[in-house]
Amino acid sequence: MSQATIRGRWIPPAPKAPLKGAIEFFSRSGVWLRIGLFLLATTMLYIIMYGWIPSFPYRTRLAPLRNLHARTSFLAIDSDATASARTQAREKFANYYRNKPRPLDEVRQALVDELFQIKQKSYAELKKNNLWSRFLTIDPETSQPIAGSDSQKEFERFKTALARDETLSTVARSVENTFVSLRRSGLLRNLEHELGDGSMREIQVYLSDIDDAIRVDVSDVRLAEALDRLKIDLAQEFGNHPQTIGEPAVVAERIFNWLKPRLPITLDWDEENSK
Repeated sequence: MSQATIRGRWIPPAPKAPLKGAIEFFSRSGVWLRIGLFLLATTMLYIIMYGWIPSFPYRTRLAPLRNLHARTSFLAIDSDATASARTQAREKFANYYRNKPRPLDEVRQALVDELFQIKQKSYAELKKNNLWSRFLTIDPETSQPIAGSDSQKEFERFKTALARDETLSTVARSVENTFVSLRRSGLLRNLEHELGDGSMREIQVYLSDIDDAIRVDVSDVRLAEALDRLKIDLAQEFGNHPQTIGEPAVVAERIFNWLKPRLPITLDWDEENSK
């Protein structure tokens, strides 16, 4: 082959070192411009997609609104015993009931108003408007007044027993004293929560602030049992005022007859705070 042919043949350039090639690539101004635009676009997308999400809402004693996955698998050794223990713990929990004692005050005032009518009106007038019948002893079997209780003689006897208490202040104060425990603990006909929802012997009662709740026995607030105690308390309370109450036993019985069907339910189950 001649010297001219060798000189005219194309010879590829020698390969560059990798480091030198990289330096030359990043030395170009267009490369850094594209990298800058990429970083800017990525930052903008992140802000648009995640910038509005609030911080992780976990605080002390706050259960996060997501499932927590433990690295260790927890299994109950005795699932039946565990379930039984949970049920027993739940049955010991005293449910919350809110007490609204205002109806008791309204009942007490209504009683005093009707007693004033007893003092001021005749037997015939009160017999006509059925007011006197509210103070009669009712036979539970027949739902009718007991024989002899609905007579003018018994009416005059009751009226005479109240005569010395001209303003009925002693009667009002005595009834108020017997209502102290009822206002404090409240009244209910039956428990509103079910057997599996908590204790059937105790409840927690509060007026407005649940932190001030008090524990009371269900027997103290169940209406039927409260009526039995109320009858005894009225007799004892009126017996303390023989100077102004002529016949304490008669007055106590008549007033109890009036109160018995009118005692209000003042307790409501607070289901939300009992869960």
